[in-house]
Amino acid sequence: MKIINQNNTTFLLVGCDTIAVFEVLWAQRFFNHGNWHSYTTAILMVLAVVLIGCLYSLDTYHLGQDRSKTQIIFLASIASGIFHVVQPFLFRIFDVSFSLAGVVLSFAVCLAYLFTTRLTLYWIRKKNQISNRILVLGEGRELKWADSFFEQLSDYKIIGYVSIKPTESPSTMPNLGKWQDLPQILESEQISVLCISYIKPLPSLLNNMLLHLKLKGMKVLGFSDLCQQLRGYIPLDYVDEHWFLFAEGFVSTRFSRQVKRISDFIFSLGGMVLLFPLAGAVALTNLVCNPGPLFYSQLRVGLYGREFRIFKFRTMLESAEKEGTPEWAQKDDDRATAWGQIMRKTHLDELPQIWNVLKGEMSIVGPRPERRQLIEKIEQEIPYYELRHFMKPGITGWAQVNLVYANSIFKTKWKLEYDLFYIRHFSLMFDLIIIARTVRTVLFGKGW
Repeated sequence: MKIINQNNTTFLLVGCDTIAVFEVLWAQRFFNHGNWHSYTTAILMVLAVVLIGCLYSLDTYHLGQDRSKTQIIFLASIASGIFHVVQPFLFRIFDVSFSLAGVVLSFAVCLAYLFTTRLTLYWIRKKNQISNRILVLGEGRELKWADSFFEQLSDYKIIGYVSIKPTESPSTMPNLGKWQDLPQILESEQISVLCISYIKPLPSLLNNMLLHLKLKGMKVLGFSDLCQQLRGYIPLDYVDEHWFLFAEGFVSTRFSRQVKRISDFIFSLGGMVLLFPLAGAVALTNLVCNPGPLFYSQLRVGLYGREFRIFKFRTMLESAEKEGTPEWAQKDDDRATAWGQIMRKTHLDELPQIWNVLKGEMSIVGPRPERRQLIEKIEQEIPYYELRHFMKPGITGWAQVNLVYANSIFKTKWKLEYDLFYIRHFSLMFDLIIIARTVRTVLFGKGW
């Protein structure tokens, strides 16, 4: 799964950054004098992890189209600068002497390291873009879907398309000719990936040609495969029951379920201890800013379609659904109180669900649970929705860190495509990636 490999590369870089920054900080010892305690090394390690956490939260490891090279380097510089300004004060708190010259030199070396690694990442991305030249084979609306998909990619260069049947301007990509001339087009344009964006059965002659091209070394991928490898979702319009039946994944062993349950228990127990003061502050603020019941509970559908009662801090007016008719949750829901809006944006309202995780009704990571009344309506419009109930629901999930609130059938279908991808590729490493992204999502409001 390419998207997991990309995140593994990010985590490897995070690890290298942590070690490098720690070594730079530890080198300050040679400039210091006096009180260098036995616990100073541990303090420096914690400080290094804090700095790396800031760099990750600021998204300096993600070199997408929405972030320029200048923005990434600027954010990394600001984080490193603030850290080195605060560092002497932290040393004073722990009674550790420091040298101003050492701190300045540490900042200069750290900055040079961050500049070098980010510039290297951009160079690698540019090199990949040159080598990853894509030609799309398809027609009609499928080509339009491919248009919007490829616009979001930064590491691939879309050369154009070849239409299976004559159509009138189905795409903004340049038309490079007929499929009968496909071998010559692939060679002249130096294509490295041929994407098949077509739902119907291909002509037999074209099938035979594609098979020969694949055997000669051409990388031939369906649009569904590209969506999964590059964007992390399963496009429902390109799959059917036959695909689900024979696709790899969608299987969790008893051992993996036990490991997930143990990790959920550890995370939730630790979360209750660490977040108890925060939950107490939320409760006290709620008494002043949001008079009424502190908690809100609701029946939701969980594993294997079983209902359970979910708990949240109340964010809406008590009369939000006085008629008993379920409504879609909105990002800026006018039914929420002023304090409730703050809790929803920071997701503090989700904290009580740690209790559901401890009870085994939910997981830290998984598809978000929904009400049965809405599910019955959704299942009439969206196929395969019931498949998400074969995974325990979670507080956060792959769909939540990639998308905003699902307030319509269209957005619910989009979220389902991400949920099904998670269910297919579930692993403990994938869970850790989602948890790390959740921290960034909460801080910067992306997703959910």
